[in-house]
Amino acid sequence: MINLDKWAAKYKALSEPLRIRLLCLVAASPDICVCDLITITGVSQSMVSRHLAYLRNSGWLVARRQKLWMHYSVAKQEGKMDQAILEDLQKYGELSQQIKTDLAQLAEITAQDNSSRSC
Repeated sequence: MINLDKWAAKYKALSEPLRIRLLCLVAASPDICVCDLITITGVSQSMVSRHLAYLRNSGWLVARRQKLWMHYSVAKQEGKMDQAILEDLQKYGELSQQIKTDLAQLAEITAQDNSSRSC
């Protein structure tokens, strides 16, 4: 049986544009560091972390610590609807110019030599 409060909280997490951007970026990169998300979005560390925590607490993301930095990946989704939303975000995310720009920056960061990166 579906817990409506949990379900509503999960979808409420997608009501903020920055959280949609972050979820699209994490979905595009299986293990992304918060430092990369800060660079790509141009938003402060505290704001990015707050929105990532919201996505994590609502069941969209999981986090793991690696030294000083947190790394994020998409949580395993139990419901078909959750999975469909993630697939739609990946499929149609590039229709947003902002998300398209974010994904291009992610590709540039990913292509960089790891030795020149801060995390």
